[in-house]
Amino acid sequence: MGVDEEDVETAGRGVQRDTGTGDAASDDEDVHPLRTLGGIGGTGLQLSEFMGPAGGVQTGGGGVEMRHVTEHMRPGGRGGEVVFTSSACFASATCPPPVPSTTMDTDTGVALPPMAFNLWGTVEEAKPLGDSTRKLLAKLMGVTGDDGTAARDVPVGQISLSPVGLAEGHLTALAGIVGASHLTTEDAQRAPRSRGKSSLDLLEWRAGAEISAPDAVLAPGTEDEVLKVLQYCTEHSIAVVPFGGGTSVVGGLTPFREDGGRDYAGVVSLDLARFDTVSDVDAVSGLATLGAGLSGPAAELALTDHGLQIGHYPQSFPYATIGGYAVTRSSGQNSAGYGRFDDMVRELTLVTPSGIMTVGQASPASAAGPDLRELVMGSEGAFGVVTSVRLRVHPVPQVKRYEAFTFPDFATGA
Repeated sequence: MGVDEEDVETAGRGVQRDTGTGDAASDDEDVHPLRTLGGIGGTGLQLSEFMGPAGGVQTGGGGVEMRHVTEHMRPGGRGGEVVFTSSACFASATCPPPVPSTTMDTDTGVALPPMAFNLWGTVEEAKPLGDSTRKLLAKLMGVTGDDGTAARDVPVGQISLSPVGLAEGHLTALAGIVGASHLTTEDAQRAPRSRGKSSLDLLEWRAGAEISAPDAVLAPGTEDEVLKVLQYCTEHSIAVVPFGGGTSVVGGLTPFREDGGRDYAGVVSLDLARFDTVSDVDAVSGLATLGAGLSGPAAELALTDHGLQIGHYPQSFPYATIGGYAVTRSSGQNSAGYGRFDDMVRELTLVTPSGIMTVGQASPASAAGPDLRELVMGSEGAFGVVTSVRLRVHPVPQVKRYEAFTFPDFATGA
């Protein structure tokens, strides 16, 4: 699966591809990449969306316009491709740059989150502020003199992070559990796991004050390693903050060394990036088990091998993870097709200091008292670490059609 390098040029330029007999698009059709989404955990596999020529606009009475986009999906197997073609393109003339996949820090062996630590997304994705937005900021907040681009590529070295406070003995013991190459105290790894992506989080990076950061980043690779980390940290009063995609907007990533009157010996970030597999796919029943560390794009791409999809697209889709979807009860703007993510969840594997448990047993609901899934979903990781989710998946449709209406003014739309 993925896109053949011979078929696709650099993102942002026009590309050509030979679609083959019987494909939804004609041979050698000129298409434009709208977005390249992150690959599956270091494999380099990519999911690309291609938008065709602009069109599909119908004008109704009173200046009302209806716009439609029709996507023709052709699932591909390994070595094939997944192509999305459309009858209309709402993207600007300049397509956005590729969304980067998670990269591996070659010095530590710990995956580096793709988003800039002080931004939502990456510097390359930044767009200049429009004139109307700049006027509004000037009028309401007195903001003037900005260059029109909110993103700033600030080196980690220019940020003041709290020093590593966890004793060396604890670091050595934790490295013995996950492996020395899967533990790091580097600032470049600690910074992206220090805050989420709420407005308050992003403003804090600009305040100039010291940012509290986790003392270390751990990347376990098995549920047994997660269990041992939680047991060790519980015994030695070390706080653990699970980390998925880093898209939290409710303060879930902020490390506290004192909470509720309790002082901790330190705080570690437990990264789930290595839990990135798709297993036990049952296309007949429409069920699949996904690792909690899989990003939304990586999960969708992997399922196309089986002609399946999740069909869940929250605003944080390029970066959020399957585990994050579950523990935040993810919904999102495009949930109308298949519903909220928690409606799809059939079973979760949860690791707590007391042991590893599976809640749900793949059943759609429970009639035998409290359903522990309801306790785990929406918990923001407070009750344990979710390592895998078994959920309802759906066949990839042959065609998707999107419609939108635009009105010349508010009164007409009302």
